[in-house]
Order: sequence, then structure tokens, then C-alpha cells
Amino acid sequence: MAVEPFLSTRPQRAFIITVTIQAIVVLVMVGITFRLVDLQVSLSSTRYKTLPCYLALFALAELFELFMAFDALRMRNIIQLMGILIFHVALMVFAALQVHQTKTALVTQEGCDRSVSYVNCDGPGTLWRRIEPFLIVAPCVIAGSWLMLLFWIKQLYAEFGCVHI
Repeated sequence: MAVEPFLSTRPQRAFIITVTIQAIVVLVMVGITFRLVDLQVSLSSTRYKTLPCYLALFALAELFELFMAFDALRMRNIIQLMGILIFHVALMVFAALQVHQTKTALVTQEGCDRSVSYVNCDGPGTLWRRIEPFLIVAPCVIAGSWLMLLFWIKQLYAEFGCVHI
């Protein structure tokens, strides 16, 4: 049985495409969120320092995952692919928790709107309401891609010679 070249099979390409598209979408959401917050608040202020830290950490995690996916496929390492699935779940939890954490950092006045404070309120037309959809998209995209990765890893498991189907 011959070993297929790197990225020459459908499951390998689909796995990398899934991870790449997920990384691009999440990085775009992180970038949009950062830009919208950066335009409105001083990120050097103690209250807002956690936001750029989270966003940078999340961007690096996405790039790390992409690098690990290429390495796992190149080395035909099923254990590393399983590790990527676990890392993916951790990213999903981190992204979901960040929605609440960002709201806590930004919103200091409940039940008000843009006329009171664009930055510190949570009502219609405020900064929080503007960035909330971008923060919610990230865990949803990660969850959807995780399900797709499960399917492709099953195919890769068989391809890498762990099981004969």
C-alpha cells in the first residue's frame, strides 16, 4: 500500500480547507471587533486592557491551529489530529466566554441607550450592541467547523492506516 503525497487526497484537502476557512472567518471577526473598540475607547486604559490581549491571544491561537493542522497532515499523525479537536473545543469555550467578558469590560450602565453613553451602555445603538454579533459568530463558526473536522478526521484515520474500511 503506497503512502499518498501530502494534501493529495480529498480528506486531507478538506481538513485543511475547513481549518483555513474557519481561521479566516474568526480572524476577520476578531479584527472587526478590535477596530470598532479601538475607534471608541483608549485601549491603554486599565478597564479595557483585557480586550486587545484576548483578541491577540485568539488570533495567535487560530494561526497555531492552522500550523498544527498542516504539520499533523504532513506527518500523518492521527494523535496530533485528535489533539487539534481538543484544542478546537477549548477555542470554542474561550470564544463563548469572551462574549460575556467583553460585555463586562465595556458595559458599566445597564438599560440605557446611545443617548446616554455610546461606550458604557448596553442598549440599542451602543458599542456593545455593535460588536456583539461579531463576538457571537466566532464560537458558532468554531463549533460548525469542529463538526466538519470530526467527519474528516474519521476519513483520515482510515487513510493513515489505522483502520481498514
